[in-house]
Order: sequence, then C-alpha cells, then structure tokens
Amino acid sequence: MSKVHALEVDGQGIARCILHTPVPTGNNTVGKSWKNCLLNSGRSGSTILPEGDGAGQITLAQKTQVLSGDVIELPVNININSIQLTPQAISDYADALIVEEVAKLKASLKYFGYSL
Repeated sequence: MSKVHALEVDGQGIARCILHTPVPTGNNTVGKSWKNCLLNSGRSGSTILPEGDGAGQITLAQKTQVLSGDVIELPVNININSIQLTPQAISDYADALIVEEVAKLKASLKYFGYSL
C-alpha cells in the first residue's frame, strides 16, 4: 500500500498530498468500532484519486481497501521546504502527520453513535 501520494506543489513549496493508513483497531467511547464510525460519518469509504497504476493514481487493490473502510485517506498539505526530501524523511514526516490526523478523527468521533 502506498502511504504518500504527492499531487501538486504550489509556488510557496506547499505540496498537496494524500496519505493512506489502516483504520485504527478498537472502539470509541460508546463501543462503536473506528471503522464503523469513520464509514458512517462519511470520513472514510471514498477516494479522490483516480484508479490506475500511474502517478497520482490509486491501484485497484488500494482503492478496494479505501472503499471498504479498511484504509483511511487523509488529505494533507506538506511544506516541502521544511523537511529533507529523502524517502526516509518523507516517510517519517508522513507517519507523524498520520498520528496527528488520526488523533483528530478519534477525538471528533469519540461519542459517535451514541443514542438514547
């Protein structure tokens, strides 16, 4: 699975990217699985990337994982002027962004699905 899909860079060095990561295991505070929360809130289950094997595209296998809700697609902006442009540095930076973005999703969906 590709973790980072770089799409475009603006004149200030801000790269629009798509990050992919597996859905967290476990449940939110009210016992709903994170997969269920993300899918039913509309925050997973779709991709903005066209299907294909080329640059800026998502493979059929990865698209299937995203559509089924097993993988989250996270749109982010990365200032390429603030990191080393080596594969390891980009991967490390993407990992940190994934942790941050998943934490935000979990916080916002902490009580998703609660009903009386």
